[in-house]
Amino acid sequence: MSWSDNLLEASFRGAKFYVASSSHQVGRRNQLHQYANRSQPYLQDMGKDAEVFVVEGYIIQSDANFYDYFAERDSLTEAMQKEGSGVLIHPYYGTKKVGIMGKASFNESKNEGGIVRFSVTFVEGGKRAFPISITEFIDKIDAAINQALDIVGDAFIAAYGTAEAYLDFTGNILDSALAITQTGMSTLDGIATKVKSEMTGNISKVISLLTLASGVSVYDAVVTVSFGFAVASGMGKNVSLFLNSVVSSINNGINTKAKLSNEYAEAFTVTIPVIGGVEGGYSGTTRGDVTELDGITVPLTLGKSIIKTGLDSITGFSLDEFGLIPDSQAKNIALVIDTNTFAILMNVMMVAIRTDFFDKDELFDHLDKIVEVISDFMLRLGEEAADGPQAVGIGNSTEQIDNADMFDQLDSVRKLFITSMLIKAEGTVKSYNYKVPTDISSALVLAYDKYEDLSRADEIFKKNKMGIQHPGFMPSGDEIVILDE
Repeated sequence: MSWSDNLLEASFRGAKFYVASSSHQVGRRNQLHQYANRSQPYLQDMGKDAEVFVVEGYIIQSDANFYDYFAERDSLTEAMQKEGSGVLIHPYYGTKKVGIMGKASFNESKNEGGIVRFSVTFVEGGKRAFPISITEFIDKIDAAINQALDIVGDAFIAAYGTAEAYLDFTGNILDSALAITQTGMSTLDGIATKVKSEMTGNISKVISLLTLASGVSVYDAVVTVSFGFAVASGMGKNVSLFLNSVVSSINNGINTKAKLSNEYAEAFTVTIPVIGGVEGGYSGTTRGDVTELDGITVPLTLGKSIIKTGLDSITGFSLDEFGLIPDSQAKNIALVIDTNTFAILMNVMMVAIRTDFFDKDELFDHLDKIVEVISDFMLRLGEEAADGPQAVGIGNSTEQIDNADMFDQLDSVRKLFITSMLIKAEGTVKSYNYKVPTDISSALVLAYDKYEDLSRADEIFKKNKMGIQHPGFMPSGDEIVILDE
């Protein structure tokens, strides 16, 4: 057997062709740094570079295509124009997931009839991952939220009143708001039960330690609890930076500009969040492979669950059960409710930009929901500035609330978030309705047939839970939703 007997039949996304010659480029993303007045350079290794395959190929008329190469040429050009990555079967290197870099060039001539020659550069596609620009935006959003929390915290402490003789209503409403968040965390989907239990226990600690005697204490408690969402999604290291020192203190009306240690954050411990595996209802033992969350990519199921739970905890909160609220506490209560809403929205945006949306339509759907809640809240902030606590149905007080800092900070983060999500959408794919053929018996078969990737079977099943009762049995002849890549 010679070397040529081991060559594979070349194709891209199932469109066949022949390879005349090919080059393969590999390497490292090294960055050379040279500094003034220093003779020793520094070579920074930034990781493995993407593999590149430069292919000189052709399609020729033959018995196999009835001496008409046009259909095969058109099939290949269509495959090269599709969005996203696809499967390349390379004669020398086997199966690779790649995308097209730049333009492919096709050449035909009368002097050489019956053949089309082309040149194309394929670049390694790898697994779906955030583009570099998105990771940069994640850092920008985190920094913007950190700054927003500082500024809003200063404004909260300046406005929060501790001189009222009775703060019972403020305390009851604050406890209720935190408890709604606690209940939401207990129902999160896509994360280990043990982590949810620890998160809800942490909130109980915060509520038990809470004192209303200081605006710092109230603000810290609200921010700490709301950031439980971010901690549950794997951002523990990021969140600790926020929670350990988030506000400046005011002593006797003089802003000391001194950061404070957050006693609630110190009590807010959590096991490293994991996904996967099955926890036994009787034994409590987790069996099967589990994956630790890295705080950079939030799995789709968990991310969607946090977004929904966070928004529901905002829109579902009501003051109806508390009866008549004293006007003396109306301003404090409005501040507490607004701060709680603000902090949860910060969490939701941090999680959404990290959520691994595969489906472009799904990404835009969640973006619309988040922006709608933010817009409604900003409208309410404007009404409060004009009408006082009455704008949210608190007492009869018409004292205006100075919440310009909260409005401005939320607007600034909102704009950055929308820009980031639109860039993120460029790396996702579209979904479409697909009629299941009669010869497709299971999600595994469909995953291989459409993507040549058996691991995609679970994705197909989860996207169609209403129409597919079991991944081993496909609804032959019915339409389901699958991704275009």
